[in-house]
This record gives sequence, structure tokens and C-alpha cells, in this order.
Amino acid sequence: MLQIEHNRSFSGIQGRVSRAERLGDLTLTDTLYSPRLRLYPHAHECACFGFVLAGGFSEQFPIRRLSYTGRAVFFRPPELVHENRVSPAGARCFYLEVSSRWLDHVEEYSRLPDEPISLEAGSLQRLANCLYEQWQEMDDVAPLAIEGLACEMAAQFCRTVRVRREPNPPRWLRQVHEMLRCRFKESLRLAELSREARVHPVHLAREFHRYYGTTIGQFRRKCRIDFACERLAQSRLPIVEIALESGFTQQPHFTNVFRKITGLTPFQYRKLYDRKTAARR
Repeated sequence: MLQIEHNRSFSGIQGRVSRAERLGDLTLTDTLYSPRLRLYPHAHECACFGFVLAGGFSEQFPIRRLSYTGRAVFFRPPELVHENRVSPAGARCFYLEVSSRWLDHVEEYSRLPDEPISLEAGSLQRLANCLYEQWQEMDDVAPLAIEGLACEMAAQFCRTVRVRREPNPPRWLRQVHEMLRCRFKESLRLAELSREARVHPVHLAREFHRYYGTTIGQFRRKCRIDFACERLAQSRLPIVEIALESGFTQQPHFTNVFRKITGLTPFQYRKLYDRKTAARR
């Protein structure tokens, strides 16, 4: 018989927890995963929001599998049995666990998803970045700011229940999605994508938004910024070079798009990441 482990905290069954702190009904955890780590079936008592800081991993649930990479923001309801598989590059994730009391309070106003979900909205990335930054600063008003940001994140996920995206994109649309992810540095045109998919450009644009909840242009910009985040965190290259590597021709435009998606400038993001790294030493 399969043994399932139920745990109150992440520290008992996850990767190496570099920092954890409880603030009332919220528990914040910064977790590092070794490359190719596998965590066998388990469940967590509390619901949580997660934000991938580096690398990636997947969670296998009884009816679906979710992969989290490149600054993904996700929500997992409580007591869902799942197992984790970490990418060959390892992973680092920031978790925000919420108590059942906090969850009940939110659901007095609107219902959170009753199944795990990962979203690519830039607004959620900005909230997650700001929340993490508040935790790093941790002055006397940070707990209040963190509580407010957590409520904003919950509101974003509540809206997905009202406007549910279609769960299973057709094969041709998945191919377009993968093409955009792999070739994000190129200036791909809608006409070229529609020729590859053998559909009308209007139909492609409409279906992409319906299934993925974002426009093609917004998704491509997010892929570029995801790549830039990795380079800012893992290299000491000048920001102007990272902008060019990420597919931008001008640094001011890169900075504007970066701030719009993450809520930080590239310089602020690198400084924040450097502070995280120094804190672990």
C-alpha cells in the first residue's frame, strides 16, 4: 500500500529550508531543492501560494501534472496528495502558507480555486516579488504589507475561478506556445505563427488568449523577462548585455518592461537577489 505522508510544515518533507518565519496566519518559507530530487507522495495541511525564484520542478497530482518554471506563481489547496520532481538544474521556491482561518476569511468574499493552478500573469509576479522584498526588509511595517499583498494575490486567484480558462489546448496551439517559449528572442510575427499552425491569425490570437489567459505579445515579453531574471541572478554580466541577450534592442525599453512585469528595475532585482544569496552564507 502506498504510504502518504501528511505534514504540517514544509521543513519536514521538502528540500533544504534556508529561511522560514511565521507571521500570524501566514508562514513564509524559502526552500532550495537539489537537482533531480524526488519527493514521494505527501500532502500539506495548509494551502499555499508558491513563487519559483530559480530553476523548476513539477508536482504530480492524482488527476493532473503541473510544471513550474521561470517565475511561475501557483496556488495549491490544502490536503492535496502530490509528489515532486525537481529539474536537473535544481530549484528554489518561495512559499506562502496560509492557515485554514485565513482561508475561511478570504472565502467569505470569494472562492479560491479548489484545484492546483499555475498562472503567468505579470500582476501576480509583481505581487510575489514585492511580498518577497518586504520579507527581506522585515521592518516594523513589513507584516502589515505582507498581509495586504497576500490578500491581493488571493484576489487574483479568486478571479480565475470566475473566468476559468479552457484546460486542454489543442495540439496546434500547444506547438505555437512551445515555439514562442523556445524562440522568444526572435521577432516572430502573428502571420508566421498562423502559417506554422495552419489557422487564421485572428483565430490564433483569440484561442491563445482563451486557453492561456494572456496575449501572444504579453507571453513573449514574459519569456524574455524570465530569461533576464535568470541571467541577473546567476551572472555578473552588465545589464545592457543581458537586455540584448533577452531580445531587447534598447536598455530603457528593457527596463520599462522588466519593471512592468516584476515590479522592480533590473538593478533592484539583482540587488535583491544578491541580498538573498548573502543571507544564506
